[in-house]
Amino acid sequence: MSDTLQILQAVNGFYDSAWSRLVTVVGILIGVGAVVVPLFVAWMQNRAFRKERMVLEEEAKKQIAEIKQSFIDTTERLKKQIEEKIKAETERLDESSEGVFGALHMLQAQIAQSQRKFGESAIDYARSVGHLLAGKDYANAAIAIDGVKDWLRYFTIEDFSKDPDLEKVVANLVSLLSDSRHERRFVTTVEEIVKLWKEAKGRIGRTPSGS
Repeated sequence: MSDTLQILQAVNGFYDSAWSRLVTVVGILIGVGAVVVPLFVAWMQNRAFRKERMVLEEEAKKQIAEIKQSFIDTTERLKKQIEEKIKAETERLDESSEGVFGALHMLQAQIAQSQRKFGESAIDYARSVGHLLAGKDYANAAIAIDGVKDWLRYFTIEDFSKDPDLEKVVANLVSLLSDSRHERRFVTTVEEIVKLWKEAKGRIGRTPSGS
């Protein structure tokens, strides 16, 4: 009986001790869990946050790059449009200015003719052609060319001897009208001017005339 009691007491002591240890271990685990689990959760959340932040940063960089490129493209397009408008306006002003210079030379040619300065008149007519063609005033250019041809029908070798510039101006006119930009328009005209030029340089003497 005594042995049985001792065994029961030993068993009971063992279970009490085991239970106490179990309670202690469980308490420790609970305590550790109370610390570790929040830390783990916080770590996971921080990791997810960092990943999300990286994604947002990459998206932001992409959007900024797209906006920057769009700005550059828009700026280049506007710059090109402005340059084209400036170029067109400059060309228009240049053409207008050339037309004015051409008209002035034609006026001088007519004044010189009225003053019987026939060489000067022919030179001004010839010089007006280049300005008028540059200004795309083909109608007045044709009138000026006719003026030159009329004088070539009138001139003699003496006129070219008296005014060396006359020879140069006629040669320049032929060169201008033979240029690839005007060649098709003035093929026949060039041939006629060259023919009249040669005839004038071979003509000796004339009956004085005012035109």
